[in-house]
Amino acid sequence: MLDYRVLRHNGIAGLANVRKVTGMFHYPASVTQEEQRLGELAMRFRGTRDTTQRDEIAADYSETVDRLIASGQWSSAPAPEDQLPDEAMPEAFFDFWSRTKPAS
Repeated sequence: MLDYRVLRHNGIAGLANVRKVTGMFHYPASVTQEEQRLGELAMRFRGTRDTTQRDEIAADYSETVDRLIASGQWSSAPAPEDQLPDEAMPEAFFDFWSRTKPAS
């Protein structure tokens, strides 16, 4: 059961800690961190036009997708804003989520 006293005292950070303690969310922190990393990488990708940087970010994104798939606990596809453009998304993403890559 959620202890709202902790939430009032610690704010959102307290809620995150209560969730971990009470087991409201069963995902390991590493899965959550990897999912957040996808969003960070997508934002970095959109923030540069340098093709070398974009290639490096896309490779990092692909490795993160591979780790999430290997965890066996990736249960929801990232929001569109947390994805790279279709042409830069790793094939493993489309295979895992059974989504057809749009034609270029």
